[in-house]
Amino acid sequence: MGPDDRWSVCHTEDLTSDPNFQIGTHASHVQIHLYDPAHNKTQPRPISYPTAMFGLRFLCCFLSIVGPALAASPPTTNRAFVQSKLQPFVNSLALPPPQAQLLSSKLDQDSNLAAFLGGKDYQSSFLLALSCLSIRATLGDSSVDTIPINQTETEANWSAPPAACPPRNTEYSYTGRKAAGVPRLVSAQDVSRALKITGFFKSRFAVRSGGHSPNPGFSSIDNPGILVDLQKLNQIEVSQDRKVASLGPGGRWGDVLAALDPYDVSVIGGRIPQVGVAGVIIGGIVTRFDLYTIPVRNIWFQVAIYTPDQVPTILDAFADWQNKGASDVKSTVALIIAPEATTVGLIYSAPADQPAAFAPFYSIPAATVAVPANNGTVLSLTNILGTTFSDVPQRHDYRGASSKVDLQLYKDVYAFWREQAIAVHAATGANMTFTLQPIPVNLVDLGIAKGGNPLGLSRINQQWWTTLVDWENAEDDEKVRAVPIATSEKWKELGEQRGSYIPFLFMNDGSRDQSPLSLYGAENVARLKQVSRNYDGVTNRAINGANSNVKKDDFHLVYAMEAGVSNTWFANYAEHARKRRILNAAFSDKALRMSEPYVIQHVDRWCQLLAEGAGHDWSQPREMAEWSDYLVFDILGDLCYAKSFEMKEPGENPLRMMPKFMADYTELHFNMFAPENVSNYMRFIESNLSSRIAMEEEGAAKGADSVDVRKDMFHYLFHAKDPLTGGPGYTRAELRVETSLLVIAGSDTTSTVIPAMFFYMTRNPRIYEKLTSEIRKTFHNVGEIHSGPQLSSCRYLRAFIDETMRLNPPVAGDLTREVLAGGIAVEDQYLPEGTVVGVSFYALHHNEATFPDAFHFQPERWIAAEQKEVSAPVNIAAVESGFTPFSMGPRGCPGKNLAYLEMSITMAKVLYLYDVKAMEGSDLGAGRPDQIWGRQNKEHYQTCDRFMSTRKGPIVNFRRRGV
Repeated sequence: MGPDDRWSVCHTEDLTSDPNFQIGTHASHVQIHLYDPAHNKTQPRPISYPTAMFGLRFLCCFLSIVGPALAASPPTTNRAFVQSKLQPFVNSLALPPPQAQLLSSKLDQDSNLAAFLGGKDYQSSFLLALSCLSIRATLGDSSVDTIPINQTETEANWSAPPAACPPRNTEYSYTGRKAAGVPRLVSAQDVSRALKITGFFKSRFAVRSGGHSPNPGFSSIDNPGILVDLQKLNQIEVSQDRKVASLGPGGRWGDVLAALDPYDVSVIGGRIPQVGVAGVIIGGIVTRFDLYTIPVRNIWFQVAIYTPDQVPTILDAFADWQNKGASDVKSTVALIIAPEATTVGLIYSAPADQPAAFAPFYSIPAATVAVPANNGTVLSLTNILGTTFSDVPQRHDYRGASSKVDLQLYKDVYAFWREQAIAVHAATGANMTFTLQPIPVNLVDLGIAKGGNPLGLSRINQQWWTTLVDWENAEDDEKVRAVPIATSEKWKELGEQRGSYIPFLFMNDGSRDQSPLSLYGAENVARLKQVSRNYDGVTNRAINGANSNVKKDDFHLVYAMEAGVSNTWFANYAEHARKRRILNAAFSDKALRMSEPYVIQHVDRWCQLLAEGAGHDWSQPREMAEWSDYLVFDILGDLCYAKSFEMKEPGENPLRMMPKFMADYTELHFNMFAPENVSNYMRFIESNLSSRIAMEEEGAAKGADSVDVRKDMFHYLFHAKDPLTGGPGYTRAELRVETSLLVIAGSDTTSTVIPAMFFYMTRNPRIYEKLTSEIRKTFHNVGEIHSGPQLSSCRYLRAFIDETMRLNPPVAGDLTREVLAGGIAVEDQYLPEGTVVGVSFYALHHNEATFPDAFHFQPERWIAAEQKEVSAPVNIAAVESGFTPFSMGPRGCPGKNLAYLEMSITMAKVLYLYDVKAMEGSDLGAGRPDQIWGRQNKEHYQTCDRFMSTRKGPIVNFRRRGV
């Protein structure tokens, strides 16, 4: 059933009033634009006709009758006004030009559109029709079902196989909840486009994907509305180092584990293979989940069946294991009790032979051994569990409750439940289970270490009880559901008497009338809301996110190098989408592998020059802002033009003024008043471009497979094809502006961060020692330092780089955007069309709510295992989400991986070869008490934001270490 929280299917009118929805959506950390923020001001009204069964056809007839009355007040807006409103919306969809033109034409033909855009309040059916039209024009008719729709599909429990399992509770769960349109989305961009459309036309929608919970109404839509289908977003990808699995929301857990099996890893997820990915993990609109993998494939397990009279003995063993055996983190017990039999699964996450942790169970004779003790795989166990999944259509319910480990409480509640379960089965045929899910304290501690404790779990051994209830007839609903309701109340009554009750409910076990979020406690709910703002980066994502209803404002146009020629940075959305597709070729994994030797060549030479002539004594002082410029410009010149600028080499070199040329260029803004330095820079770009194109043309004549063909960044740009049209990627003019952009943007990040890293390491001896120790223990010689597992294993180095970029983001100020038609909501503030907005990355990175003790340099804040060394507890997930040195969304920096490669290799090689210290008596680069407010912190590296970051210092000495 897709993201199966009732909070993700509230009508858009209810979004601002239902606190459960706000938390449900925020906790899923990716659905920034679930609805048009303008609804905060003018909410759409529900359809006024008496019954939903007549649908849109009835409304069309109704409008045809009252049409003359509506026509009596003709729209006062004209076509130019419509286009001024409509075109930014169409542009925001980033469609290929022919498709964008077709959509504009279709919408422009609608006679009532002008009135709607002018602010007239239309009934939702009219707006829904426009939404459906736009979605079909955008995604294609074959990707969208419209009226008449197979309502069985919209009402079915999608956890069940569609062909084999009809809807469990079609009438009961979804009466009156019938979709008018079902777009079937296959990419994150499809999702973005669909939501932009529903937001623009203020249409109701719900979302479904793989499925989990059967609770009524959790992921369907009132009539009329749009039901967004994410089932085809079922991708499964594993990172190169096998540490992260990226999953689409429409996948099923059986497919996930089958895909991970060849990699010898697993992930925490669903136990039943038919269950959906998104349904288990979280509700809301999510297009990709990145899960940390666990290096576990081979495990030990057995499954045995016991008779009802053995339940007390089984509970004795279970409580004994909870108090003793559960301390072995590799062990877990699956305990499912039914009136007629009890199933016990013993699972150990490593190959074993009768693990000692399960000793309390070994002496209990089983009635049947369903799965003998064996060493198998996670996948094989999951497939076995899948055979227990029934495809018989049933009405269905869940319920949950929690308690401490309390054997007598287990027995008392079980006795109460068993008597009623047997009686209701005799009366209705309903089947239900009594399941105790063990949650040992070590599991709670691991969760806290990984990202905090937003659920407010107690640090004790506990269990989360749940029941699974199936029955056939609607007339038995109340009678059947009374049993789990009474049982959950008994858990609370007896548990409170014994001091064992825990007021917590696992959300995935909650029934339709339970409220899991209210049980987190007021303090934790408040914290969840705050984490949602930080984790979602509400302000940042509302403005810079993939689904943001904004465009680049006209400020960016002052950086245009040539009239009529845009680069990727300030292109409009449609043009940016085309350019970005092509630019990605220069930063593909293959392109980076081919470019890396050139990077290493320059880094090696730079390292040699740092201490040249010093022998084993300390080198001459090096001003690291300048030296970093020299290195990075030489690298970018080589990658873009096959010509090193030789800035780092000894002797006079007029090109060393080029960083200043670029600073003048970005500071001045307007080319028409360009000083001589800026003109020199433009001439420099053109001359190098000409020679580089000639080189590529000569190489093309030799053939693509020739060993003499240089394959660097420019090579891939020059030969890039538009993946949609197959035509050439760039014209000569576009190559000129793109390579110029790459030199400016590519040099700024690395040349800002490298001197900042030297500043922080030379002022923090403890950090310097940890950094050098990690690097010198990881590599046996400097030649081993290149991309690969060894460099990736240097976690502290990566944390050090990230912490440096957090304190000194290369672009510290805001990248402004202009709000499009329909407006946006930032926090609780509605911003209308035409508003220019922006977010300072420096401010984001110094937000105390996301980065506690934000002005303190602490690389450990990025590493879960080193949280004891930070001055204040951090939520690592929130830290990672709030970290945006490369911006985010579709405008995020494509050169991110190249920048990390340059910084990682450079710092690893320098610290492997040299000892480093700040020059005595120098504070260049540091804040000073006599400076203005904000420039006084002597522990902070000082940069000046001119779109690029200008900086000076630190001054550093190097000494070759004895290896």
